[in-house]
Amino acid sequence: MYRENSQDFRKRWLGSHEVVEMVAMMLLRQGLLVQMLPQELAPSFEVRHQYADNGDLKIIADEKELICEVKGSGVEFKNGKHPFKSALLCNQWSFDKANPKPSYYFIVDKSREHCAVFDVAKYRDHMNLVTVTDKKRPKHETYPAYSVESDLFSYRTL
Repeated sequence: MYRENSQDFRKRWLGSHEVVEMVAMMLLRQGLLVQMLPQELAPSFEVRHQYADNGDLKIIADEKELICEVKGSGVEFKNGKHPFKSALLCNQWSFDKANPKPSYYFIVDKSREHCAVFDVAKYRDHMNLVTVTDKKRPKHETYPAYSVESDLFSYRTL
């Protein structure tokens, strides 16, 4: 990340909690035991690598603890489904560094009505490494990220 983008990251990070809460409530309504994991933002750009993302949610089921990542998307789903053939899951660095790895990714659409669910254990070998240029950040940034085919998602209504 460029230093010029750190304030933009802080703003997006602060706004991400609403979608985490929405997914947690959806899972609770399904009868699952869910824990929202503590989130801590690095106090400065210089120490950002000392702060690992250890997931957004934990689902506790069958004596297992499943770590989940929740991502808000700027894409509007069509008929409740991702409109493109493929979708970005996450930055390569964040996935590769995660310990434990996320069990699921929940991608919430722009209207916050639907989410796409990616089962990492089932489809991990279908995660493709791509190069992404994010032009929405103040200083355009290019980085490696994982992408998957949209037909691998299951879908839920929030």
